[in-house]
Amino acid sequence: RNCASRPRGRRGALGRHGPRVLVCIAELASVKKRCAPNCDMVQHSTMSQASGRVCIMIGADDDKVPDKSTRLFKRGRDDVLVEPAQCSRWAGLQADEAIARCIAEKLPGVVVEIATEPDELLSTEAQVVLIISYHTQPSFAWYGSFFAALRALEARGVAVYPRADFKELLSCKGNYTQLLQRAGLPICPTAVLERAACVDGGGVQPTLVEASLAQALDTLGLLAPIAAAPNDHGGRQGDDHGGCQGDGGDYGTADNHRSGGARIDDDEEGKIGVGLDGGVRPFQLVSKPSNADGGYGVAFWAYDGACADSCAAESARAPNAERHRSLLDGLRLQAMLTCGCDVPSLDESPAHAATPVHGRPFMRYLQEVGFLGDRPQVLLQPLVPLFGQHFELKIYFLKRRPFFAALVYGKEKVLAKVVRPSTDNKFFAYIQPLVSKSIEALDALPADGEADPKILMRVDWGVGAPLLPSGGDVTNGDARANGCKDASRGGGNSLDGGALLHGAASSAPTFKKQMVWRATSLSAPQRKLQRLLQEQGTARIGGEQGYFINEVELHPGFYVDVDAAPDETIEPLAHAYGEYIAQLLETWKADRLAPPQVFKAEAR
Repeated sequence: RNCASRPRGRRGALGRHGPRVLVCIAELASVKKRCAPNCDMVQHSTMSQASGRVCIMIGADDDKVPDKSTRLFKRGRDDVLVEPAQCSRWAGLQADEAIARCIAEKLPGVVVEIATEPDELLSTEAQVVLIISYHTQPSFAWYGSFFAALRALEARGVAVYPRADFKELLSCKGNYTQLLQRAGLPICPTAVLERAACVDGGGVQPTLVEASLAQALDTLGLLAPIAAAPNDHGGRQGDDHGGCQGDGGDYGTADNHRSGGARIDDDEEGKIGVGLDGGVRPFQLVSKPSNADGGYGVAFWAYDGACADSCAAESARAPNAERHRSLLDGLRLQAMLTCGCDVPSLDESPAHAATPVHGRPFMRYLQEVGFLGDRPQVLLQPLVPLFGQHFELKIYFLKRRPFFAALVYGKEKVLAKVVRPSTDNKFFAYIQPLVSKSIEALDALPADGEADPKILMRVDWGVGAPLLPSGGDVTNGDARANGCKDASRGGGNSLDGGALLHGAASSAPTFKKQMVWRATSLSAPQRKLQRLLQEQGTARIGGEQGYFINEVELHPGFYVDVDAAPDETIEPLAHAYGEYIAQLLETWKADRLAPPQVFKAEAR
């Protein structure tokens, strides 16, 4: 029953075959011979007795299990060869497939199939479908077919894990971010551009985008008029602490970040007035497409008032035209993450664009990335300068318990290392406040399946406070003092000793260097982490040197390629999945063997 694997196609390519059977009973002997001496091969009785068919979806094409010759990561200036504690019996396999094979080993009576595309899922006759991962997809159209396939399987009575509605929620960053914000969790301030509010029958419309963008930026506290006077507390009028508090306080929701100083009006001609007549202070913005994986399409923008003024002056020269400053004219792209996918140039209008976007790269971004393929939302957040200069802490949870953590550094070129509670007690004691808040976040989400197991979830944490523009006059030294960094304030940072990013646009190479676009060593973030451990004792939530939730992931990578003990990830995870699959198969059989219910008419 063991079929040859089809060649991996390009990302997003539709499969031509149905799911393949991954492993059969005859193969298990050879697999077990490679088992490390200390490997626990005791199987749960439910798993060993389970029978039926399961289809497992995988798709990642990196993250391979290392062998003894693999260089795992760099430390300091010199390369350090870190050998696994023991040679993994899954050496050379991609992590998803290693987990699937391990599941098959733990379920000897179950036929295990592998699928990589939605059409392969639809062709399976399995009673249970498990989604472990899939290829990064630039277009939302693929996600539409994927969600439709999951819903079709559930309508057929197939047990799908995670459930289609839960998967769709976690794939839509805008929806789950707003849910966590409403729950009061420490999320980076986020506003959402809705496609429905920016598009009409003719495509993405500048006037609609300008109105939605102005509202979102004002909500985030990024629209600070130059002429605004500071209040008695040194901030802008109407500003309530910027939503960033130290001492473990609430990091704040988007509503806490309303600037209160920008005027937003819709006039009778459909032109948008955002209180820009006197100009707004420079600011930096991050945009993230919803339903995009691996950081694809995350773009970094700087508002340049001089560009907006120039465009407004040029438009005013036209007959019967009035001077009008536009946010779209002032936004300049500094960098964008590609996640290995092809991305368009944002400098000029595409040939198929319904409306011209010359000189407006943000419009092109929405057309070619943010709203491509009917993608419903684009997330907007203020820049957090320290985020790229520290480790991003990716905390993995196995059934709501801390499993391990990946400490990740860099954007396009990433370095990372894996730490575990069993070997890094001091680190996990330090992040205990983050663990507790992460579990609150998981509990705030709806059930992911029968009995809500939350088998594998990941909560990503970053360091730093949003960079917000000052409401005072930059020449008089006014600065916000309530946790959020002030874009008008220069100088160094006590934690990093380097210059902060300013609100004004910087060159792409300079920006990428400051944001650590391509990591070359782990020594710098390691020193920063050690300093935080010494200064804070336990991780601080909120504030300039505190942590905030960046994302919640349902189908994360496993970083086995930088793990000295990858089997400590693969084996427990496969065991947890195997137990749950066995339970679902048992429930599926019980439901079909149950006698039909007979309802007796009540006596009158």
